[in-house]
Amino acid sequence: MSCQLGILSKVKDVTVLKRYIFPSSTAYDKEDISKLETSGWDNDWGWEDEAQQGAVDKEEDCKEGWLHECEVSVSSLGDLLVVAKDDRLALLQLNYEEGHGEVFTILLKRVLSEFPREMITCVFGLPIISHKRSSEGLPEWTCIVVGFNTGHVRMYSETGTKVLDQMLHNESVVAIKCKTYSPPRYPGSNDLTEELSILYETAIVSIEGFGLFHTLRACKNRAAMAAASGSQELDLPPLNYKKWGLRNQGQAFDHISAGTYIANPFDQLQAASMVGFREQISPVPPTCHVYACAGENPYVGIYHAIDGQSYRLLPNITGIATELISAGAAKLFSWGSNFLRKQEPPKDEKKEKKTKVEAATPVFRRFSVQDKRRLGYSMCLSPCGLVAAVTDSLGRVILLDVARGVIKRMWKGYRNAQVGWMSVKERPSTKPVLRRSAFFLLIYAPKRGLLEVWLADSGSRVGAFNVGKGCRLIYPGCSLLGVNSSTYKLVKGKICQCFLLNADGELLYITIPFHLALSDANSKGAHDRQLMSLAKAVLKEREQEPQAMTTALWESISKLKLTTSLTVIIEKMLATSHITSQTAVDIIDKTIDLVKQRTRQTSSSEKLSEGAETSIDVESRLLLEQCESRKVLIAMHSKLVEYSTQSFDSQVTDISSVQPCGEVASLFQLTIPAFSPKKVAFEADSHLTLSTFLSFCSSQHTALKMHEVRDPTHLVSLGRLLFEPCLEHGVSLNEVIEVTSPLTLTVRFMLNCLLEYYLSLQNPSDSHLPLLEDIISTLRQVDVTQETEEPSDRSPSPVTTCDDLTPALKFDQQAAPFPPQSDAPWWAYIKDTCEASSSLKSYIHIAAACRSICIKATEQLTTELPDSSDDLEGIPGEDKAKDSPWEHLSVDVTMWNVSLSQLEEIIALNNLLRYQRKLPSKEIGSNSQIVTVQQIKTGHRGLIGELVGRWCVANMFCPEEHRVGTTPTGSEESSKPEGSSHMGLYKKAIETFPLSLSSDNINANACWEYMSEWNKGIESLYNFKFALKYLRSIENGCLRHGICYMMWATYLMKRISGLVLLIEKVGKAPKDRLIKKELEMDTATATEFIGVVCDFMEIFLQANCDFGEALLYKEENLWSEHMTGHSLVQMACQQKESNYRLLKHHSLLMNLVSALLVFGMKSVKIMSLFDHNGSKAFFTDLSSHPYLPVEGKDEAVTAYRKDFFCRILRHSVQSLPEWDLLAIPGGLINIDKESDAAKWPVIVMELADSFSLDTDNLRRFYIETLVVYGHDTLALEVLPLMSDPKPAYEAMLDVCCQRFSHYMFEANEETLGEITSSATPLLLNWLNEKQNPSKHEAELVSKTVTMANTNRLLLQIMKGLQASRSYEFAQELYQLTLNLT
Repeated sequence: MSCQLGILSKVKDVTVLKRYIFPSSTAYDKEDISKLETSGWDNDWGWEDEAQQGAVDKEEDCKEGWLHECEVSVSSLGDLLVVAKDDRLALLQLNYEEGHGEVFTILLKRVLSEFPREMITCVFGLPIISHKRSSEGLPEWTCIVVGFNTGHVRMYSETGTKVLDQMLHNESVVAIKCKTYSPPRYPGSNDLTEELSILYETAIVSIEGFGLFHTLRACKNRAAMAAASGSQELDLPPLNYKKWGLRNQGQAFDHISAGTYIANPFDQLQAASMVGFREQISPVPPTCHVYACAGENPYVGIYHAIDGQSYRLLPNITGIATELISAGAAKLFSWGSNFLRKQEPPKDEKKEKKTKVEAATPVFRRFSVQDKRRLGYSMCLSPCGLVAAVTDSLGRVILLDVARGVIKRMWKGYRNAQVGWMSVKERPSTKPVLRRSAFFLLIYAPKRGLLEVWLADSGSRVGAFNVGKGCRLIYPGCSLLGVNSSTYKLVKGKICQCFLLNADGELLYITIPFHLALSDANSKGAHDRQLMSLAKAVLKEREQEPQAMTTALWESISKLKLTTSLTVIIEKMLATSHITSQTAVDIIDKTIDLVKQRTRQTSSSEKLSEGAETSIDVESRLLLEQCESRKVLIAMHSKLVEYSTQSFDSQVTDISSVQPCGEVASLFQLTIPAFSPKKVAFEADSHLTLSTFLSFCSSQHTALKMHEVRDPTHLVSLGRLLFEPCLEHGVSLNEVIEVTSPLTLTVRFMLNCLLEYYLSLQNPSDSHLPLLEDIISTLRQVDVTQETEEPSDRSPSPVTTCDDLTPALKFDQQAAPFPPQSDAPWWAYIKDTCEASSSLKSYIHIAAACRSICIKATEQLTTELPDSSDDLEGIPGEDKAKDSPWEHLSVDVTMWNVSLSQLEEIIALNNLLRYQRKLPSKEIGSNSQIVTVQQIKTGHRGLIGELVGRWCVANMFCPEEHRVGTTPTGSEESSKPEGSSHMGLYKKAIETFPLSLSSDNINANACWEYMSEWNKGIESLYNFKFALKYLRSIENGCLRHGICYMMWATYLMKRISGLVLLIEKVGKAPKDRLIKKELEMDTATATEFIGVVCDFMEIFLQANCDFGEALLYKEENLWSEHMTGHSLVQMACQQKESNYRLLKHHSLLMNLVSALLVFGMKSVKIMSLFDHNGSKAFFTDLSSHPYLPVEGKDEAVTAYRKDFFCRILRHSVQSLPEWDLLAIPGGLINIDKESDAAKWPVIVMELADSFSLDTDNLRRFYIETLVVYGHDTLALEVLPLMSDPKPAYEAMLDVCCQRFSHYMFEANEETLGEITSSATPLLLNWLNEKQNPSKHEAELVSKTVTMANTNRLLLQIMKGLQASRSYEFAQELYQLTLNLT
């Protein structure tokens, strides 16, 4: 690969740009003008003469070289182009346009002069890095630095906003350059700091980069604020800078800043000896800043500037006098001119004169290159900062050592040359070594239109391009301002080091490969590494034609010089996944020819004698052997792939016609669930690529062998490559073995590949069965042959993966009456491999084929015995062994019979587990994986019941839905065939596993699975409620008790204890924040949760009463001998019997907590409802027997309980609607039986009975509260439940008196007079007393109850108060209310 010149972007409309930059010039084409203006002006009028013809020729030169008349700058990112001339400036920004790609469009056109005759002398585009987190490493904005002939330096944003303006010196600005941060080249070297340097005619101004970065940010923000506020005046802060006056320097045209320099002792002694013998050397050498200028007198000058000091040399008195005389003459001329014209100077000039300019610190030359006839035009510092390229007026380009002031190299014949630098780094390698850098010098000769690339110090030209005469080479020399050592690696975007802008507006970039710097004969390794990097890049391109890849790859490989490099790149090529066989063979053949050719050249150079053997080194010999072995493997792979593409008509064979496989043909009629692989696999990935195949193989001299392959995916790919031709394309196994004969493959390894491949098939065809039987039989015969022919002291093959599973059985042929009947290691390995597979259909095929082979071998063995038919002579009608009604059995046949029976049962189980019910929303995902035989055999006891229980949970079945014989009528399941509905599958599974899938086993496992799912997300109580449904359905009391015990200990006790302690701490229903912190649920969910726990405690109490004989757990004999561990049912039945009183104690607590949360009661200490011993007994082991007190002994606790129950009853009544909303026609009450108002009074009475409290007092309070709130009918319904209802009647009479009293005092005067006249004085006094009830009497709440309702209630009260003192008051009050109604 050589240097390349690419197009980065292009100016969209160059004509518009040139017309703006040259408003009164002919730098733009007349043809372009004609497109923009009216036609007719470009016609030939015939007025041309020789002078005009010369002007036309001059105009053509101007068209090509218009860029040389402008000041041009490009941002280092290549996204901003600045063109300026005189007082005009055009700013072009990189944009993307459809159809044109990335083009430069004009963003800003502006005249920047602010004073008369002020012209632009230089421009510079400086990108500023962003320190925001959202755009870290990207440029935030680009600062446009513009220098003027008045000495002003102004800085603008991309939008033309002036950010900074300062006059740094009273001379014309000559050049502006910037140096940004770059990391050290090697450990111990100094970093290149940021600096903006401005060259005037006799001075250099240096601005430190860190301060400039923050000043520009502040000024930009201030300018934005001023623009937002509409202010026209902008107070811009001054810059902090250093100014160095160049003493004894003529006109300077360009400069560089080479950074800091610390002199060593030798340089100090050398300088002191040149100055004089009296000079003293400082013990600490000073740090100085190095600047270099190119111009006239001297041609090149190098200055060392020290902060705060100047050299003690004799000043140039003549120069000072000349400056004084010139300044005085200028002032005198200005005064005389103003006096004669009798007018004030312009305001701008006044302002300019008032600008204070600080004096420059004088600095003298340290080195110089003197040449009076030569003028230095430009200087360009290398990226390393050690050398600089200088162009001059004599067409020379010199390479200058900045530190010593010595010319190192010179190029001739480059008039008006333009130079730039490029730093190229070595490609990164895997080894942690420091990457090398190479520096290339770019020289553009505009007279020849040639761009050349040179190795800077002593190398040759490595590239050249014909680019035309009107171009401009632009070298920014910086990256982004604001970068430091911590943010250097975060810079995003491509930093271009050098640009080339041609006259057509195309911006070009240069690419130089690193290996061009490695031209030395001792750099073969580095040269090869670069070429190998190019070859690797070619190998990474996937979308490439094979022939094109071969050409591009060989172009790099053919240039490699070392044999080791050839070996590495060949291995890399063969390890590429998308390499084709033809490409690999072509490259290998060419490599062999190349190695042989180089060997012959080496031999001829050594002048071998005629007839002598050609010498070849070891590395070349190994490479040739490797290439030959790889060619053999590639041919082997190509042949196997060719077998897989042959056309073959496979005829489906009837399984029942194949004997003895037809005996198990019923298995093929079953619905076998198809398995889906765990990982997504594509068809292209399933084929074994050439690179993967070669990675499995290795060669030692001429012997080929295969490594041990353990990855199942690779084994499947190898099995597909070896056996797919036999199963799908009619290729015999002997042909495959013959093709793979150079590669030593053991039979056991081929068997392993066959099993992995066939078990990976999702739906194998039944036509494979005879072919599969032939393949396994052939492999077994070859294996027996190898064991017979091999010597006894043979070592095991390293490739074999299953030889060491079981030792081979050895029989003594003379001692044994017949040969061995069992090949246990062979068939056991096949069975174990198949049992771990999810492909049940493939397992059936393999098991049927192996069973058929074993039966045929047994029949053949029985036939070969000498007296095999003697036992059959007495059977009439049977004279041959093949017609015997007896089945020939062996250990292997029995093993495969058992395997097929297990397969049939596993298929029935999987068909059930694969059924998925259609649900609108599933909270629990269903298990779609196939259950294998190995999972059941190696799993714990009860795994089958656990899987079915999990299936019930996944499909959200209720306990009633999967009971045998109870399919709901009218459902979708009743319309399906029995075999396809879930009940049909369920019945089939129960028939297969009658012990493992008993009703109680399934209910217990489903209950436990629901609780496990609820524990994962306790915010929803749906799973908890379903678990209780399954818990109630468990018929065996011991099993139900054990499940309850385990649920309490595992999931409930810790949460409930935390909630009770929290309530005890806050003394009320906790807020959401506290409950979420403790239980991870809100208050509403916690309230519902406690209600469900109360239901659970009821089930637990009933299970304790039903606790009896433990359930005897059994499993099927076909599976029980393989299973270990304990099942859930066994663990539940082994739980200890719980203490009923302790259970009841916890149940009471749950009800009290539930009441507190339901009604949001406050000022309640829940543990105060129990004495000390009762509180201590909570949340202990339920099987323990702690001391529980006798209820009713502690009067304080009893009083607190009564008050708490009364509050619950009051809250329940308050939760009822208004009395008039409950009444319906017919005198009935419309109330929901499941509401809190209906169920909590019943619960309170049950709790009071458990606490040995008087329930009549609580019912009297409840009745009184009902009447107070106007619910007379509900109160009358409670009266029959009391043993002594008389106190309740008294309480209701008091409430009726309050109603009547309220009615009497709220009535008008006429009605009040009638009531007073008809009532007795004793009744009136009694009514006055009830107007203000005592603290023991309930205060009337519902005051809108009609007198008719009160009259009906008084009638019932009269019936209950007969023969009592209050009967007269009730009777009189009844008469008054009756008169009012």
